[in-house]
Amino acid sequence: MTSGLFECGLRLHGLPYRRGLETNFVKFLNFGWRLKWLFMNTFYKILVVWVFGGLGAVTRYGVLLFMDARGLATGNWLGLPTLVFNVTACFIIGFLAGLIYTHAEWSDTLKGALSLSAMTGFCGGFSSFSSYTLDSLHYFEDGKLNVWVVFGVLTVFLSLFVCALGYWIGKKL
Repeated sequence: MTSGLFECGLRLHGLPYRRGLETNFVKFLNFGWRLKWLFMNTFYKILVVWVFGGLGAVTRYGVLLFMDARGLATGNWLGLPTLVFNVTACFIIGFLAGLIYTHAEWSDTLKGALSLSAMTGFCGGFSSFSSYTLDSLHYFEDGKLNVWVVFGVLTVFLSLFVCALGYWIGKKL
């Protein structure tokens, strides 16, 4: 049946048909379609991460402006916004992981979309380990060793705690 369709397609376009060409041409078309599908699939995934990462970054900036307007992003409060971003993102990612990985009835497509958009994209744009390390460096350089230690320990342990809490809540829903 394939050779009939192949022959018919070639004749429709006014091309000569030879039996030896069919298998190579079909292999080429199959490879080409797979390559196109792979590229488009990867392109859309990158686009989703880009868009949701942008939303996370804009949300982060909005929260920073909100905290700065209330004096919670300067002086001794310099690292507070970073702590809030990281802890909130840890809760969100834990909550979503609990939802995604415990609901077997959800399709793999839905799980993948939530994971890619919300966990990788939004949380990746919203929180940043690099900001945390920079804030820690500023505390250390300014000689505020007590704030440096408290900020470091609090960020790590609070982030782990809220991630586990979010995961537990997500599993219960």
